[in-house]
Amino acid sequence: MSATLLATPTYQAKSQVFVSVSTGDSTSDLLQGSNFTQNQVTSYTDIVTSPRVLIPVIAQLGLPTTSDQLAGSITADSPLNTSSSISRSPM
Repeated sequence: MSATLLATPTYQAKSQVFVSVSTGDSTSDLLQGSNFTQNQVTSYTDIVTSPRVLIPVIAQLGLPTTSDQLAGSITADSPLNTSSSISRSPM
């Protein structure tokens, strides 16, 4: 039991985001909406590792780390034509 009490806690989370395009009046509208959606999802993956997101997380959880260190343990991607995936490696 003492080993459990002395172990550094680890945190792991996974998130998936689904973004869709509303109907459009033309093929051009749908293409424009699709391009916009792909750009938005890419920006979501960038935001995940930003200090603006990580500093409040560090404060709320009382983590002994910096936003740069925490960002190094987070992966976020948005493969084309798939759902976006964000995960965090244990510290």
